[in-house]
Amino acid sequence: MASERRRLEELNLLDNFLFGTMVTHPDYGEAFSRHLLRLILN
Repeated sequence: MASERRRLEELNLLDNFLFGTMVTHPDYGEAFSRHLLRLILN
């Protein structure tokens, strides 16, 4: 599968790259994950 370049505005959290980057980010990853789980699980 060929890699496709897209602009940041075209990415969403369903994209593996953006989601993986946010979850593993050293400063924001934990807070992002907690917030996302809170939204999902209510």
